[in-house]
Amino acid sequence: MNDKLFVMGWIDLNNNFVQVPFDSVREDALITRIKKRKYNFTHFTHQFLTAIPLFNDGTYCVLSKSELDKVFEKSYKDMEISSRKMPLDEEECVAYNGVLFEKQKYLDNYKENNKE
Repeated sequence: MNDKLFVMGWIDLNNNFVQVPFDSVREDALITRIKKRKYNFTHFTHQFLTAIPLFNDGTYCVLSKSELDKVFEKSYKDMEISSRKMPLDEEECVAYNGVLFEKQKYLDNYKENNKE
């Protein structure tokens, strides 16, 4: 299995995953995903809609406003800021059990590893 940490989906605060502190590894993974999809959303969206990053190790982080601002500042350092775009706007996302998955393969892998 690939040990690289990445954002596999998005959740809201009402979830059954493990919350962990936001660190530099998770920051890099979140910046990578934001750059790839050109996401641009507010702290309100992060807190109250399905915009909390869920990582492939089954953890998530809730960022403070300053942490989220810093992530977006780093994400758009070398590129033009896009119009408002949230994970809910992404056509490739697939919802399952309260998770908005970034790609179908992430959903398939999740289902395979979490059989009931």
